[in-house]
Amino acid sequence: MKSREMREEGSGRKRLQRESGGGEEAIAQDRAAEELRKSEARFRNLADTAPAMLWVTEPDGSASFISRGWYEFTGQTEEEGLGKGGFCWLDAIHPDDCERAGRMFQDANEKRRPFTLDYRLRRHDGEYRWAIDAGRPRFGPNSEFLGYIGSVLDITERKRAEVALRESEEKYRTVFTSIDEGFCVVEMLLDEQGKPHDYLFLEINPMFEQLTGLRNAIGRTARELVPGLEEFWVEIYGRVALTGEPVRFEHFAEPMNRWFNVHASRVGDETSRRVAIVFTNITERKRAEVLLAAEKKVLELIVTGAAMPEVLDTLMRETEAQSTDGMLCSVLLADEKGQRLLHGAASSLPPAYNEAIHGIVIGPSTGSCGTAAFERKPVFVTDIAADSRWADFKDLATTHGLGACHSTPILSSQGRLLGTIAMYYRRPHNPGAHDRQLIERAAQLAGIAIERSQAEEALRESEARYHSIFEKAVGGIFQTTLDGKYVAVNPALARMYGYDSPNDMIATITDIASQLYVDPGRRNEFLRVMQAQKEVTGFEALVYRKDGSFMWISESARTLRDQTGTVVGYEGTVEDITERKRAEGRLRATLDHVRALSGRLATVQEEERARIARELHDELGVKLTCLKIDLSRVMSIIGNRVRADLRAKLNDRVRSMVGQVDSTIASLQRLVTQLRPALLDDLGLVAAIEWQGRDFQKRTGISCTCMTNADDIAIAPDRATAVFRICQEALTNTARHAQATAVTITVTSQPDSLQLVVADNGIGILDTKASDRQSLGLTGMQERAAQCGGTVTIEGDPDKGTTVTLCLSVGGGQPES
Repeated sequence: MKSREMREEGSGRKRLQRESGGGEEAIAQDRAAEELRKSEARFRNLADTAPAMLWVTEPDGSASFISRGWYEFTGQTEEEGLGKGGFCWLDAIHPDDCERAGRMFQDANEKRRPFTLDYRLRRHDGEYRWAIDAGRPRFGPNSEFLGYIGSVLDITERKRAEVALRESEEKYRTVFTSIDEGFCVVEMLLDEQGKPHDYLFLEINPMFEQLTGLRNAIGRTARELVPGLEEFWVEIYGRVALTGEPVRFEHFAEPMNRWFNVHASRVGDETSRRVAIVFTNITERKRAEVLLAAEKKVLELIVTGAAMPEVLDTLMRETEAQSTDGMLCSVLLADEKGQRLLHGAASSLPPAYNEAIHGIVIGPSTGSCGTAAFERKPVFVTDIAADSRWADFKDLATTHGLGACHSTPILSSQGRLLGTIAMYYRRPHNPGAHDRQLIERAAQLAGIAIERSQAEEALRESEARYHSIFEKAVGGIFQTTLDGKYVAVNPALARMYGYDSPNDMIATITDIASQLYVDPGRRNEFLRVMQAQKEVTGFEALVYRKDGSFMWISESARTLRDQTGTVVGYEGTVEDITERKRAEGRLRATLDHVRALSGRLATVQEEERARIARELHDELGVKLTCLKIDLSRVMSIIGNRVRADLRAKLNDRVRSMVGQVDSTIASLQRLVTQLRPALLDDLGLVAAIEWQGRDFQKRTGISCTCMTNADDIAIAPDRATAVFRICQEALTNTARHAQATAVTITVTSQPDSLQLVVADNGIGILDTKASDRQSLGLTGMQERAAQCGGTVTIEGDPDKGTTVTLCLSVGGGQPES
């Protein structure tokens, strides 16, 4: 970009020179400039079509040209590539390589020497590719430094190839000594006719000796190492050496009693007679394949439901066929009490012997099988005639030609004794690892067969019991699909719903939600609960009977799942609760009636209290006041008409009577206030409660604090009375039972509600006492609140005391019944 601006500036100067009559020199300069432009155009075209990404920098290191290949590779625009003062190309380099690449470039630029560096370059699709960047310095006619010209090449594939080559070489160095396969190189030996007759071991790896058991093989021939070597090995390796065709095969080496999987290929050109051999010992695999085939056969019998005697007999025959020592197998089954062993399967043993040991007692010295069952662990008896555990049975065994017996207990998946499996030998013998493995696997399969057979029998019995319960149950039982169809119903449920039979009900009701539920939304609620909780208990609904009448039911159900755990339906029970619902309705009506009577009684009681308070105040109060006035007038009337000593006594007596009248008036005022405090009617609820708190503190000596967020509360008179009485009862309970030293009364008023909280610091009421319906004071508070549509909660804590909380709306009107 910088050079382009310089060229444009130079062209401008030359035009000025021509216009001012520069002459031939100006023309020559124009021609040179034109040649320069053509040269730069050819360079740019060459650079843009070159397979490498080319670039040019200025002396300060900033890029002045980057070929099109760079932009196509990185996805940068020309402005982005040449931005940041000509260093924006660094943005396309991997962050982990960017600093190193920039530092190496700047170092080379300062020293003005060629450089080569590699880094990871971001391709336009975001993938980072390895690139090699090479640059050489440019110098002018007078050796002035002009910057660098260089190229960038994608070398990712080369990098990968180099890594692969290094890994391959490393693997090759370690494979020979570390692989778990046998490896050797042999030289085929030919006779005079050019026919292979033996082979010489030239090289072996450590696994060779371990897998073959052959020692010191290098420099020796195969026939020397393995007497009786089969011609097969010489022929097949000779064919590989002569034809160059590699082979892979499996073969049994009889002299070594081992199976091998072998791959052989010629080493060198067609004149070479060397063969590289890679092999593995597959003896255990081959035995396992035979064992697995036998087990598959037995398992197929189990799965297809073959009788247990057939399964066990097949298992014994297959196990015997795989033994290398002539094993004879027997299975004995534990009886239901786990006390005796019964004949199960032993087709290779003499029938008379099987009959003789049928029913032997499980105990510590009852042969191999009885002892193994008793001890719950394998018992190995290598010589029956010499073992004390066979003292009572050795004559029986030797008579039938049995010299050794090794028994393993058969246990269920829960550890329960199912029986025993034994391997007999005709002579004293200690079985090898192969036979021991056979008997262990056979014991596992026998356990599966026996346990499955017992489980199937138990299942049949369980299904029979379930069917009996299902058919004879008094309550309703059902199974449904997810979409609301009955799969099964018992006769009791069909009768409950008024259908002739379970089949009639299943055929008639094809959509439970719409045909059974009076309110279809209850079915949706049932499904919602089932999905959330996987089961539901006591779900009540109103349903139709077949004749269209209604009945109330209570359902309890759980989800049904298939073998994969997917929910496929629901099952449960149904109870007819119609009579209970009717009784509940009657009870609610009675309760509402009682509550209405209670509310009316409270209203009448308050009215009577107010009337009595007025009469006491208006009549008795006035009369007591008149009496006090009359007594005072008596003193003035007596005057000096009597002696001084008698007058003094009369004065004392009159003053005493006046004091009694005053005391009576005070008691009367207190009684009037308790019956119906005038403050409640005159100054409102807040003032009445504050007076009540002060009076409580004065009478009991218990500190009482009143707090409120309002000076007065607009509330219907009947509700104000209820709040006042609830507060009064709470304070009374505190004085009687709380053993408190302080009480706090809090009245909180909201636009449409009121909350009263009476909290003490006493011993705290017990939960059982707070919910005791026999406590008239607590019940009275709750009933008063209920009549006003409010609630009272009572909470006790031994460390915090008791808190009574009243919540109700402050709307006007009559109390709710």
